[in-house]
Amino acid sequence: MYQLFFYREGRRANPEMKIITSGMSDAELTSISDYVAGLPPPVPTSSGPIEEARYRRGAELAGKRICGACHNADYSGREQMPRLAGQHEAYLIRSLRDYQAGARIGTQAAMAEAVRGLNDADLADLAYYLARFRQ
Repeated sequence: MYQLFFYREGRRANPEMKIITSGMSDAELTSISDYVAGLPPPVPTSSGPIEEARYRRGAELAGKRICGACHNADYSGREQMPRLAGQHEAYLIRSLRDYQAGARIGTQAAMAEAVRGLNDADLADLAYYLARFRQ
């Protein structure tokens, strides 16, 4: 719901989402976010066998950055923290880079802090791990 609010208020830049959310009430934004939250989790995408070294490195980064503290240990998300497990890898990388650049905001500075100091290879391995997360 917060991200929809940020689009509507122009605090998160995306021309298409700004058009879609313009004029929507908080109740309408909440209804949309409740609907999306109720959808089944995405099926993890895979283009072949898991590269174990990258997967382990991503898992290590997720542990060091305590991603599971907010997004749950299984990265299923909760409340305003989105599901990370099984998301598209390219989407995860873009989101992490946007948080790092300050182009994507949250209600706190937690995400900017979580990605601070990570290089492109770190972000790629973290996204690789989350996109293919297995319990």
